[in-house]
Amino acid sequence: VLKFEAEWCAPCKAMTEQTLSQPDVKAMLAERFVFKSIDVDYEPSTAWTLGVGPIPDLRVFDADGNELARNVGAVGPDALMELLTRLAAS
Repeated sequence: VLKFEAEWCAPCKAMTEQTLSQPDVKAMLAERFVFKSIDVDYEPSTAWTLGVGPIPDLRVFDADGNELARNVGAVGPDALMELLTRLAAS
């Protein structure tokens, strides 16, 4: 799971504070996924290579690098848990 963000991005901060800090989301990410936040200002080549535009941009990839899901914009904890649960079951 890659979360593209920037320090100046208010929706990115809100997603971190309101979604990624939730205990059930944190547990799901820790137990079933590898999670990395990427600051587009510090790693622009990664963002450019993956075609990242508006942020926050959350991408889920399988072990082979195939994109399984994408969400552009802040996502709430319930919606993220629904997505992660569905992907973890497949």
